[in-house]
Amino acid sequence: MIALLLTSLATAAIPNWVEQAFMGRAGSKWTAVVAMDRPGPGDERDTGRACRDGTSERLDLHHGSHFMAGDSAVFLESVTHIAWVGPRRNFPAPPDSKFEIVRTEQYLGRTVVVAEIQGHHGRGRRLWIDTTLPLVLKAEPLQKDPEGGSEPPERQFLSLQVGVPCPASDFQIPQGWTINHGHPPRPPHLDGRPDRRERRHEVESSQALAAAVGFEPPSPPWLPAGFTARSWAWIETRHGKAAQILFGDGAGAVSVFFRPAGDEPPPYCPSSGCKDREGRAVYFGKAGSYAIAATGELNSEQMERVVGNKK
Repeated sequence: MIALLLTSLATAAIPNWVEQAFMGRAGSKWTAVVAMDRPGPGDERDTGRACRDGTSERLDLHHGSHFMAGDSAVFLESVTHIAWVGPRRNFPAPPDSKFEIVRTEQYLGRTVVVAEIQGHHGRGRRLWIDTTLPLVLKAEPLQKDPEGGSEPPERQFLSLQVGVPCPASDFQIPQGWTINHGHPPRPPHLDGRPDRRERRHEVESSQALAAAVGFEPPSPPWLPAGFTARSWAWIETRHGKAAQILFGDGAGAVSVFFRPAGDEPPPYCPSSGCKDREGRAVYFGKAGSYAIAATGELNSEQMERVVGNKK
């Protein structure tokens, strides 16, 4: 089976069992201890309990619990006793991603395939997948850190008990909890930064913007005829300072963010695309040595041209 996978899927499209490794499938049951980058608010490393029963999965961390059941994703905020309910995201890989199985090895006593998923910008993730369960036992960026070493795994199983599912009560909101719909707000100072509204600073000119961020933002790869810069701001991000420029012609507008490109992988988006907190579509690309993100009032093909993904 593994040998067949290696010969037949070296450059094929992403197979269904990879999606099932993320999303689960009927009969899949396990309990584990997992170390991972904290999902949701903040970006600290955390260790917690995870379990799956079929296509339902739960993750318990010290700040709260996440569970996915049916079409819903729920975050149980332990401090406030608020349950945040939203739609469940699909398998996180862009449709134009390249998939390759590079080898097999043993991990936690299980035979796994080591596969790589790479986006059109050359960034992506390396996955250790148990194809029998199926389950992603480890995930890490393909890129190296600036010092040349490997980035820490984003998700890494430390132990695994196969056949031990989550209790049925794990997929219920506790009685008496407040139910809110949407994404939980980022707690202030959880990762050492102020609230996002306090991290945005407007300036009066392109010169002031360059002085504030320490670089001169490039021109977007493409803009509609008549679009010029209308306003400038800089934003404190976990990757450093980013420049924001609003371009428009008085009728339409597009907001473009620039920062020096690092080695972190691009965000994986659901099939419906990435969206900001206001529900607007966000597009990602590159211009030379700068990473670009953009949102605006243009159609999707035009937005892809703005961030350099289409000519």
